[in-house]
Amino acid sequence: MIPIASRPRTLVLLIAANHLDAAMLDPIGAPIGDRLHVPRTADAPMPDALHALWPQLEPLGEFDRISVAIDDTVGETWAAPLVITELERQSLRPVRAIAAGELRWGRVIRRTGVELALGLGDEVSSTLFADGTWIPGLALGRHRFRKGLTYSEYVAPRVLERKGEKTWNRRVDRVVSEVLAVWNPTTLYVGGALAAHVTRELPANVVVVREPPPLAAALELWTAPKR
Repeated sequence: MIPIASRPRTLVLLIAANHLDAAMLDPIGAPIGDRLHVPRTADAPMPDALHALWPQLEPLGEFDRISVAIDDTVGETWAAPLVITELERQSLRPVRAIAAGELRWGRVIRRTGVELALGLGDEVSSTLFADGTWIPGLALGRHRFRKGLTYSEYVAPRVLERKGEKTWNRRVDRVVSEVLAVWNPTTLYVGGALAAHVTRELPANVVVVREPPPLAAALELWTAPKR
């Protein structure tokens, strides 16, 4: 049994188009164990997809509540109210939702001017902030770039694996250059699972975030009035 002083434990779920990231936080927001990266079938019905995840989350241990963030790219069948209802039904735990962009980048951004964040991973995620306010709906990873490839395809993990870091970094540089030219953000953040492989020198207003951002925002859901 987990001591009362170590409760409540918060399970944090970030649901993306083809995977789910999960982490466990103690009462003050410190991580318990490692984060999990769990692939999921994109076309599976939402209740079935959630049900299939529980065995894979067992290494994280017991939890008392769930904070969930749903990426913009997931689709309407994964709307937050539907996911909250289904998670509460399956887990028998209270669930609250947070904007995916706020969870990923809320403890990284400076909340000044136009800030844009790119996450490099299985796909390219994109998050836009205006003076610290998250602007939903941006999906730059789907933008067609060179040779008919989207940003997500152009700097995909398989490019890094097959063509090597030098070629992959050159491609990242090209993506960053176009994003800066088109969006003209005050600051552009580059993070995600592949950010550790970014080695090229980028413009002064580009910040490479190589470590996973803290998840403290997932706890603040439980100190604020329920929305």
